[in-house]
Amino acid sequence: MTRPEFTFELRNAIYEVIKTNNPVFKSGIQLNVDEKKEPLQIMSLEVRPLTIEWGEPLYLIVFTMQEREQFSGQNSTAKNSLQKDNRVKKQIEELHKASAEMIAVIESQDRAYEDLQAANEEIISASEEFQTLNEELETSKEEIEATNEELLTTNQELQMRNEQLAESYNFSEAVAETMHEPMLILDKHLRIKSANKAFYKKFHLMQVGTEGIPLYELSNHQWDIPNLRQLLDNIIQKNTHFYEHEITYTFPETGKKTMLLNARPITQKTQNEQLILLTFTDTTLIIKNRKSDNKELENIINERTKALEESYKTVNEKNLFLEKANKDLETFTFVSSHDLQ
Repeated sequence: MTRPEFTFELRNAIYEVIKTNNPVFKSGIQLNVDEKKEPLQIMSLEVRPLTIEWGEPLYLIVFTMQEREQFSGQNSTAKNSLQKDNRVKKQIEELHKASAEMIAVIESQDRAYEDLQAANEEIISASEEFQTLNEELETSKEEIEATNEELLTTNQELQMRNEQLAESYNFSEAVAETMHEPMLILDKHLRIKSANKAFYKKFHLMQVGTEGIPLYELSNHQWDIPNLRQLLDNIIQKNTHFYEHEITYTFPETGKKTMLLNARPITQKTQNEQLILLTFTDTTLIIKNRKSDNKELENIINERTKALEESYKTVNEKNLFLEKANKDLETFTFVSSHDLQ
């Protein structure tokens, strides 16, 4: 957009202001307004940075027209010679300025070239590193894909196992709830972890106030039986078990009970917990029935003994009768034989 007479000066001035952020002034610029008219127009320009807040830096360029050179009273030859000398002088000054500016530009370009060369080397090094990193990422991607496939397979297996565990838990819970025999799960401190419905029904207890307390503190220490407590402690300490251990105890709510107890340890490795499975079989009615059956059997034996004694007496009487009859028969035979003779 500028005229060729001051394009070079304007470009250099703008470049210098951008670089130093200081105002630059250029003067003595000849401007050929009209080649057919005289005299020449002399101008100056100033480039100044604006100190205002803006999204990008702004620069103010001011063009100033100076007074025209007057050549009145001189002949045409002298005027042309003077103009020529001024042009030569001006051109020499411009050449000096251009040479100095060119040297500065070359030095700046050399520094920029060195910076670009260093940046290029860094870019090449970074590109190599990126290439290596890309290869590592590709390898990692393949490993991640393989790992994802393994995780997917493992997840499916875990889901299947969870379903199996859920089914096993539901099955065991259903079995425990439908059992007629009372059942308890105790922890290593002999605290009640869970119980089935038969236990609560058999001993007239509620779930609230039962779970979480020690067995020997249950129902005002009704289960504080030293022998039973020792057996349960041995299961935890010595990993033992017992089967059909008979206890007889009088409970205030349910009266005298005779029970067979079975207990085994349960180890939960996933939760690192040691548990005890304790079951109860009430044999009170069985023993009563057995005693009743024994009494009935004793009565039957007594009756049969009396019957046998009576039968034995009858047999003895018959034997006496038969002996007498046999003697009578012998006498009769003797008399008959004598009479026949």
